[in-house]
Amino acid sequence: MKPAWRGAPAARKLAAARKLAAARKLEAARRLAAAAALFGMAVAGATAHGLEIVITQGWDSPTRIAVVPFGGPPLRDRPGPVATIELADVVAFDLQRSGQFDALPSGDMLSLPTMPEEVLFRDWRILDMDYVVIGRAWEPSAGAARERAGREGPAPRMKESSAEAGGEVSILYYLYDVAAEREIRRGQWTVPPRLIRDVAHRISDDVYEAVTGIRGAFGTKILYVLVEDAGTPQATYSLIVADADGERERTLYRSSEPILSPSWA
Repeated sequence: MKPAWRGAPAARKLAAARKLAAARKLEAARRLAAAAALFGMAVAGATAHGLEIVITQGWDSPTRIAVVPFGGPPLRDRPGPVATIELADVVAFDLQRSGQFDALPSGDMLSLPTMPEEVLFRDWRILDMDYVVIGRAWEPSAGAARERAGREGPAPRMKESSAEAGGEVSILYYLYDVAAEREIRRGQWTVPPRLIRDVAHRISDDVYEAVTGIRGAFGTKILYVLVEDAGTPQATYSLIVADADGERERTLYRSSEPILSPSWA
């Protein structure tokens, strides 16, 4: 059965989509967010809520990509009553801040596929997309996990430094070339909740490498010095490590004396 919008309002929908596709080519360099820098970025400052980054340079013709919201229930990226994590948001932001990709907002998408059979390449051609990423995340039951392990072998696991309370999460993604109408990469992992964000960065690395031929670095860390009350007798200096997108920051050292030229051991 055809989607309801493909009837009488179809012409208006397609016209709006084409107009959006043209307009978004001018927007890529304007997108800013609180995150870490990888390519062509400069630190603008820091606040008590985290690191603020300004993107100073990008590509004139960035690769246009749609990272569709992943199917499945909301996922928590750490134990306790914290906000849930949207895998697609992390992946889209990683690629966007590289300066080489222009990620389509989910609100502008014509369809929201989460499995291969749901992908309609016509929708993405209308929006002038080069690539599409889709995926799903779910908590497998013990029985299903045993059945899968017996049939296919266990899904890859990411290394963890400590035991994690609660069940594990399976994450599966697909990357499609819109012009060729074919899948060019996929990946699957089963991890504890604390490593969900690491998987998102791994997906970003996979996509970046598949499209550019260069190994991604979104799963790396950054090290920086945060100065509070600068220029006053109460000035404090903190050495902070965080994900490359500025998330999960952790203070390693705090001092009333300046911290100069931190480096990795």
